[in-house]
Amino acid sequence: MSGKPVAKRLVFHIGGYDPITSHTSAQRRFVREIARFQRTWSVNAAVDGLHETADQIRWNVRTAGPDWLVETDYRLVRWHDVIEVFGGEA
Repeated sequence: MSGKPVAKRLVFHIGGYDPITSHTSAQRRFVREIARFQRTWSVNAAVDGLHETADQIRWNVRTAGPDWLVETDYRLVRWHDVIEVFGGEA
């Protein structure tokens, strides 16, 4: 591998027209799946608490392996207000 390894990431999750789930359930699902990621790849991961703003929810994730560490700022963009406007059209 050449170059520097990734140390920080910023992820924007922009959902589609899927049913709106609560923000806490979205993070619970993320935590459940990161536990699966840890078991599959034998790495460590930690997810902090939920931080909410008017247009997004976010949490930080720290993942680490034997010779690497990545900090991720994960943001779930809220745009249900836009989707609701177009949801009634067919």
